[in-house]
Amino acid sequence: TESSAASDVYKRQVLPGRAAGAVRLATARASVSVLQQAAAALLDGWQIQAGLQPLGEGLINDTFLAEVPDSQARRWVLQRINADVFPDPGLVMDNVARVVRHVRRTHPDLVAGLVTTADDADFFVDADGDCWRLWDYVAHAETLQAFATPGQAQSAGQTFARLHNALADLPGPRLRTPIPGFMQMSHYLAALDSELGRQRTLEREAQNASAFIAERGALAEEFQRPTGYVHGDCKVNNLLFRNNQACCVLDLDTVMYGHWGLDFGDLVRSGADVGGRFSLALYEALVRGFVNELSMPTDAQTLLLAPRHVGLMLGVRFLSDHLAGDRYFRVGQHGDNLTRALAQLDLVGQMEASAVDMRDILVAVGISM
Repeated sequence: TESSAASDVYKRQVLPGRAAGAVRLATARASVSVLQQAAAALLDGWQIQAGLQPLGEGLINDTFLAEVPDSQARRWVLQRINADVFPDPGLVMDNVARVVRHVRRTHPDLVAGLVTTADDADFFVDADGDCWRLWDYVAHAETLQAFATPGQAQSAGQTFARLHNALADLPGPRLRTPIPGFMQMSHYLAALDSELGRQRTLEREAQNASAFIAERGALAEEFQRPTGYVHGDCKVNNLLFRNNQACCVLDLDTVMYGHWGLDFGDLVRSGADVGGRFSLALYEALVRGFVNELSMPTDAQTLLLAPRHVGLMLGVRFLSDHLAGDRYFRVGQHGDNLTRALAQLDLVGQMEASAVDMRDILVAVGISM
């Protein structure tokens, strides 16, 4: 089918001879030649001498700002897809290209455009088998690591809801899941159980985290029934802002079929966390933005519990990765993922303690309990 064409090409040309765990690019200087190769393919043979610098704070893919220092100040965003996280980059690009083209037909500014090769491919594979893509650069916009005002939060909720609305009529076969078991709590709990079973000794913090997770089995079983397409990584820093208004959604690699509460929960988990403290004011702003813009019905139970569910799930993932030796999330040193896990689980506890106030907010917004 059309949806599997890029994936099949990638598997046929790259995977059979690919060394496991390709070495990540270490310096911008080492990446210039790769950029020039990508530019030759992605920009129809145009050989460029480009400035190149790391961009953003993502934990998965390598992202660079590519610039041509001339009078036109041309810019693009170059990304290397991390094949250690996404085992089939061709599948990812099948999904991403379909999403981008569909969304931009009706919402041309909601997602960035992809630059294609001379033969109309959506990505470039270098000599080492690494998969690269080139995005249009969105000018006069910035990413945020945290909301400074409730207005920013409300705009973020509206923008992610607009993406949901735009994806509701995506034609063709259903997008395939980019990572096996992604956003499935049962998958992550099974992985955690496996890692716990392998440990001879366990730090006290890891023991406490494991006990906290085990006590919330009912919460872990929520939101398993898909309702439509979701972004899958609905975080503050996956939006671009212009004049304090969200204008563009980034990082479409994880768009998949799932429950809308997973996106809302992730947005609250990331957006209402202010220095490790749960902000009811930002929660209210996110609810108002998301609920008022979303075209499908919402319900109070999801709006209340989904942030806890996603926080618990991310805590499980961070703890598992810590125990496994930090294979998935980038770390500065071993122990970072345990610290991240504890922070997420503490946030879940704060949301539990704030349940009455959160219910009052939902009533004030007009959501029936």
